[in-house]
Amino acid sequence: MRCIGEMMDCSKHSIKLTPRGAEVFRLSLDGFSTTRIARCLKITRSGVRRHREKMLMVNGCNSILELVAKYYGTYAE
Repeated sequence: MRCIGEMMDCSKHSIKLTPRGAEVFRLSLDGFSTTRIARCLKITRSGVRRHREKMLMVNGCNSILELVAKYYGTYAE
């Protein structure tokens, strides 16, 4: 099972992520389920959910789709 691909450089984008948050975000972008992300990162499913909640809160987003749009620079406030 492929878990971690290339690391993300979020400095070029307008979102803020912790190193672990970046891992969760990358795997989410790759289409991994919460369960699969938890297995890959050796954390609980609730841990994955907490990372996602924190990413949304810190970046002022209401959904993962909104966070992805900010990451790619296609989000219009």
